[in-house]
Amino acid sequence: MRRIHKECKATIGSLGNQDHKNINLEKPVKIDIGAKDLQLEA
Repeated sequence: MRRIHKECKATIGSLGNQDHKNINLEKPVKIDIGAKDLQLEA
């Protein structure tokens, strides 16, 4: 049995923070595409 502080609220049958696994902690990657890399088709 888990001990929970009396001022905390708990949910039964589901997690309170279900989106926690969807958080991305990686740094954003900057993609540098120069004009020489672009190929335009007519």
